[in-house]
Amino acid sequence: MYLFDVHCKPSFTIYEGDAHSKAWMRNRVEMGMPTEKQMYGLKHTFNVDYVENNKGNIDWEWLRRHNRHATIQQTQQYISTVTAYFLDERKAKIINHHKS
Repeated sequence: MYLFDVHCKPSFTIYEGDAHSKAWMRNRVEMGMPTEKQMYGLKHTFNVDYVENNKGNIDWEWLRRHNRHATIQQTQQYISTVTAYFLDERKAKIINHHKS
């Protein structure tokens, strides 16, 4: 049994469609957003708002997991591309999750 089908319910058939993209396109029109706006624009907006509202107190591990990045460094690099802020790497707490 597969975890999700088209309607996000357990199913015996694998989901291979584009329901999420279609839902985005349908709702984007209803919200009056231009056709060039992409789904990831919402994610970028969230990240910018999070950084601006948590300056000096960013939970890098939480933000890394939220963005499904492999490393905190990857998250920090991404944030520096979507915000106007430079990150002070001396204050970033780097956690080694691969301890032996």
